[in-house]
Amino acid sequence: MLRKRLAAAVFAALVVLAPAAGARAQGAAQIAALAAASEGRPQEALALARALLLENPGDAFAHYVIGTVMLWQGQSAEAMQAGARAFRAAGSKVQRHESARLVASAAMQAEKPLLARYWLRHAASTAPDAQRRAGAERALAQLRAATPWSAGLRFGIQPSSNVNAGASSRLNVIEGVPLVGVLSDAALALPGLVGTLEARLGYRLRADADSQTELSARLYLRAVELSGTPTTTTMGPSGTMVETEIANSSLAAGSAELGLRHSFAASGNARIGLDLGLGRAWSAGAFAYDYLRLGADRGPVAAGVFYGAGWEWRSAADPRRDQTIATLRGGWRGAFANGDRLVLSLGLRHVASESVNARGSSVSAELSYQPARQIGPAAVTANFGLSYADYPDYTLGFLAVPGGRQETLGFAELELWLPDKSYAGFSPQIKLRALETRSNVSSFARRELSLSIGFRSNF
Repeated sequence: MLRKRLAAAVFAALVVLAPAAGARAQGAAQIAALAAASEGRPQEALALARALLLENPGDAFAHYVIGTVMLWQGQSAEAMQAGARAFRAAGSKVQRHESARLVASAAMQAEKPLLARYWLRHAASTAPDAQRRAGAERALAQLRAATPWSAGLRFGIQPSSNVNAGASSRLNVIEGVPLVGVLSDAALALPGLVGTLEARLGYRLRADADSQTELSARLYLRAVELSGTPTTTTMGPSGTMVETEIANSSLAAGSAELGLRHSFAASGNARIGLDLGLGRAWSAGAFAYDYLRLGADRGPVAAGVFYGAGWEWRSAADPRRDQTIATLRGGWRGAFANGDRLVLSLGLRHVASESVNARGSSVSAELSYQPARQIGPAAVTANFGLSYADYPDYTLGFLAVPGGRQETLGFAELELWLPDKSYAGFSPQIKLRALETRSNVSSFARRELSLSIGFRSNF
């Protein structure tokens, strides 16, 4: 009975796939292979399909027949290989969609759920109509719920006018101080290219209708390629000033973290989450600090008010540079009747440290707006942010800054992506970002214009 049900299901797919191929000279052999597969004669179907491939190695229909028979016979690896070949050779959305579903089924048979999820994303993004796209997305959601493993990868390339958060002016002016300093070339804004990569792997320890606990590992890397060959003047071994090249590695950064999150249902159709994170950060290729992070948040399943709090302890190589960071955040997210989406968030941050230049407080506000209507082929999101920071005990060398250091930062960001031009459900995305910081210590006054290129998930 199971074989008959499988044969009936695959017969429906083969009937859809066959006509485009059947119009060619090999049509009779393809129809014979279709009949053999649908009537439960696997060896005959394989022989016909392989004969078709001798004539045309790029015959998507023949690869699909082979993959289908291999799946029936429990030969998952061969089924995945044949299905992937059918996907690459496919000449229509229907063929790509059905081939992707075949590979996903074979991956599940082989107990490779992450690979099955990848191919279900292909099935959804290549679906020829809304009904089959919705079916693939439902299958993907069910597989996510049933599979304890999850994975994510984000990467981007960002040309920027200021990759090092450098100052806009060479003169270092402090309000209220008559002295004027001169900044080195390395402290000025440097143009270049920033590359980022973030990889995440998660494993769900337990889950039921009301709660879930997940263990995760995350890796973040940032690399910089400076424009041209910028140099700066430094003191050499003999005490004389020499000109040296600014190394790309001096602006690199990274972090690695192990995390644990437990979330559970709360009243009012909301969820509460508790977070624990333990990690290490690097800067310029050297150890920066270890950290322990705790957090709690409450938010709606769909739209409404959200809020949370966090605490982080950072342990540096020099204990005098240790930091304790407390944060509060909250806001509202929702959608209007026309489908437009809006998110408003507010944040408070306080840093305690023996280092006078690290301790301080800040307040921030951000607004994100996503219209439901696309602009031509592009979907759009606009983001705006404003923050104010105060470092009351800030010093520059032997000089205490009168009243401390204060700075105001503002940014505007326009994000565009093409949801109809995707690969495995990932669409190309660009972000145009403009940022300006004003400070009573001019070495912290900066401007930046950048363009990020990457991908985002459509579902």
